Amino acid sequence: MSKSKHSEVKLVMGDWNPNIGLNSESQACSMFGIGEGNDCGEDFTSRCEQIVLIITNTSFKDRDSRLNTWKSSGDWTQNQIDYICVNSRMRNSVLDCKTYPSADCGCDNQLLVAHV
Repeated sequence: MSKSKHSEVKLVMGDWNPNIGLNSESQACSMFGIGEGNDCGEDFTSRCEQIVLIITNTSFKDRDSRLNTWKSSGDWTQNQIDYICVNSRMRNSVLDCKTYPSADCGCDNQLLVAHV
């Protein structure tokens, strides 16, 4: 990230497994997270703040089923642990970010899509 030019678009996606939670006070995320945050979530958001990334999953209000990215077997536990991030100057280019629970990905993670 440090070797990229300031003018380049940075789009970072991954299954990092932090729980940011609903009430994160980070500037990297908005108010539409789900669940409770943990230490990994705090580390993740502080890293995003350092490199000026916005976590797009938390920027759009939707049903919890469209916000969670992982379900345990039996659908008892749901978390938002996969994220799509963009540099802050590109925040307005992301029109929507949500999961598609009905997509068959062959794993316990949900398909996460951002409309840019």
